[in-house]
Amino acid sequence: MESGQLPDSQKQTFLRALELLCDPWLKQNLTTMHPNVYKYVYQVLKMAYDVLPSTEQHPRPKLKIRLPTLAAIPSIEEEKEPEPVPVVVVEKPQKPKQPTPKKKVKLEPEFERCRKALQKIMNLKSAFWFLQPVDHVGMGLVNYLDVIKEPMDLGTIMTQLEAGEIQSVQEFSRLVRLVFENAIKYNPELSQVTVDAKQLLFRFDSEFSSELATMDDETKEMCLDVLQKLFASEHSAIFRAPVDPQLYATYYKVIKDPMDLTTCKQRLESGQYPTLQHFHQDIRKIINNCYKFNKKGTYGYAAGRSFENYYNQIRKVLALMIGRQR
Repeated sequence: MESGQLPDSQKQTFLRALELLCDPWLKQNLTTMHPNVYKYVYQVLKMAYDVLPSTEQHPRPKLKIRLPTLAAIPSIEEEKEPEPVPVVVVEKPQKPKQPTPKKKVKLEPEFERCRKALQKIMNLKSAFWFLQPVDHVGMGLVNYLDVIKEPMDLGTIMTQLEAGEIQSVQEFSRLVRLVFENAIKYNPELSQVTVDAKQLLFRFDSEFSSELATMDDETKEMCLDVLQKLFASEHSAIFRAPVDPQLYATYYKVIKDPMDLTTCKQRLESGQYPTLQHFHQDIRKIINNCYKFNKKGTYGYAAGRSFENYYNQIRKVLALMIGRQR
């Protein structure tokens, strides 16, 4: 029985008595009365019953139910004022500490190429499946870690790469392939995730592998030897350093991608040429820029022709190397 209510049996007693002796309004509102009011009703009811005249013509009705005694009615103590609720000072919750972002480091040229290649992949529309770790808990993939032993995603690779945690280009390539191989392994063959993973894996192997290649020491030494010969030649005098814009004011308006032998050497020594073909393309750029800026019959155009002929003589071995790599 909840506090402040009479048992059903006592309520039935009052209802039966009120049917005989009490006002209909009181009967109607009995079930909503406070128990203290019950006591008052009982007292009035008892007095009314006791003083009810009984004559031969109008005998006092006999109740077929027994009225409850006053003691049977639960006593309700005087309602007390509620005790004041103590004021609890709640400190302003502190924001949860966010993991400290890994500090970016200056990348070596080969890892900078990796970063650029990875960014190209991440910018592709079909790569959105693979930008963040798989939320196997939220997605209810209860067997994900049983099937995929080394989870990986492109966002994690980028973070590790920029923090200098990936030690080689080969490891970078392995991790990128792992992202797509995991997706192919776990998802149904005809699912969109698997289809996109296969396409990106093929694209990574076909388009980006050459960008991530590194020139071996033997090839690098050969290219340095070619540069030394070019520097020593009289044919290279105007191609050894960047063009001075004070001497040729319109040069950089015409030539949008300038090149010179000093820049080639810096790129070679810093590992910015992944293949022999890339080195050759920069030498050819020097020659093509010369022909573009200088008109036929001028000194500059003639110097470019002499430089090209000399380069073709000393690049025979270079051509053989390029042919093997194609």
